[in-house]
Amino acid sequence: AGCAACYELQCRLEKEARTRPRTLQCFAGICETAVPVRIGDKVLAFLETGHVFLHKPARGGFNRVAREILKWGASVDLKRAEDAWLATRVISPEQYDGFVRMLSIFARHLELCGNSLALESTSSGGQAIRTARAFIAGHSQDDLSLKAVADAVNLSAHYFCKRFKQATGMAFTQYGSRVRVESARQMLADPAL
Repeated sequence: AGCAACYELQCRLEKEARTRPRTLQCFAGICETAVPVRIGDKVLAFLETGHVFLHKPARGGFNRVAREILKWGASVDLKRAEDAWLATRVISPEQYDGFVRMLSIFARHLELCGNSLALESTSSGGQAIRTARAFIAGHSQDDLSLKAVADAVNLSAHYFCKRFKQATGMAFTQYGSRVRVESARQMLADPAL
């Protein structure tokens, strides 16, 4: 039952952290935060803080936790459980907020790297697709149409669209949007611009 409670909290944490960092507290008062790592519109992973207290636990506070454990019918050495509960790491709320911000920055960096890798996929798809990628990258600030890029590589728009999706795993419009966003991110990161 204890494992089920932890698993349920973990599932709830990952469900609620799909778009932003989320912190939940278990029945024992221990906190955990999950920070999503997204690539495009998909969550690939979560960076998690681990289990910590945000306030020093009181020795008498374990009685409530012990009652819950016993209600589950668990066979546990309550003295060892209390010692473990009291030994759980305590971090001040300010330190914890800083740690979550640091995880968020790291998650954002992973997202930027992931988006760059998605755009530089190794599946080339032939010379026409390589040329199209270079053309799109060189004209990322322009309003590119499928027809304009297909004409640049001497293919029909329909055939190019089909080949491009096979080679990149993305529709032309999705790929173009990612290239523009990645270009904008790089410019925003450059303090000289």
